[in-house]
Amino acid sequence: MHHLCKIVMDWYFINFCKRICKKFNIVAIQFLLLSLFISACVPLKLSSETINSLSEKRMTPGNSIYIRIFKREKILELWVKNNRGKYDLFKEYDICTWSGELGAKIYEGDKQSPEGFYHVSKAAMNPESSFHLSFNIGFPNNYDKLFGRTGTHLMVHGGCSSAGCYAMTDKYIEEIYLIADNAFKKGDDYFNVHIFPFRMTDQEMLKNVSNKWFDFWINLKKGYDYFNTHNIIPLVMVDPKEKLYLFKNPQTQTEIKTLLDDINNEKLLFASYISKYYDKKKLISKVKSNSERLLLVNPPLKNTTRHETISKKYTIKDNASIPSKEVISAP
Repeated sequence: MHHLCKIVMDWYFINFCKRICKKFNIVAIQFLLLSLFISACVPLKLSSETINSLSEKRMTPGNSIYIRIFKREKILELWVKNNRGKYDLFKEYDICTWSGELGAKIYEGDKQSPEGFYHVSKAAMNPESSFHLSFNIGFPNNYDKLFGRTGTHLMVHGGCSSAGCYAMTDKYIEEIYLIADNAFKKGDDYFNVHIFPFRMTDQEMLKNVSNKWFDFWINLKKGYDYFNTHNIIPLVMVDPKEKLYLFKNPQTQTEIKTLLDDINNEKLLFASYISKYYDKKKLISKVKSNSERLLLVNPPLKNTTRHETISKKYTIKDNASIPSKEVISAP
């Protein structure tokens, strides 16, 4: 509708419509065009229904958000910080469609929807999308680049067609987009989008042990489990030597000092490249202050011997057994 607004704002277009309507004395069409013009140019805002739903869960428009996507289940989870500072699940949305199969995106044009850990900045929000509204998840991140993976314009958007994106329908993307936009307006710099092949329970992992992406999924499961266990969005890092995601929560002064050392020595990589928005000096300042904002910006880093790294062996709970696999790299 924003595109339509621009069209109808064009002086020549409006006058052309007036002349046609006047010639044929079609008052109804004049009224329809005027209504369309007004509705197209009114800024989008959260509905009273959405605001009430947030309020019922002790959430306020503008609170920080977190998104998880599950491909097999075709579900997008929208988590919002409640007024006590903890993340609660606000709503699950049915994904209309995504493309490809379970597993990572490899190259531009493979029509494969990605999996992994991503960040969305305000600059990645697109209110003028051809698919009503959209935001770019930031593929490829630095982990993807280690494998030479390519792709552009990987979005979560409206409509119901996909060539690598996650299509939510116009109705759902509007609510998701506006809740995210309110968080930006309140001061957030990023929100996290974590994409998984399925809900990564131990039982589901057992069912997929022979899949070619199993080693990759073991790595993703660490991030999945971290949030489920701690209700904290992990600081997602990348070990460029082992080609693994790592997950950290800098809470103690020792951990912060180690993190600072690794940043200064350039031993760490961000999973999503954010230096376009934050230079190293600003990031280090955030780490020093141990501010919550760092967890929202959520830059991922590299492994050193001082960090707790992802386990080389994967152990299933609940007395289930699973063949141990070396977690070296995804296929």
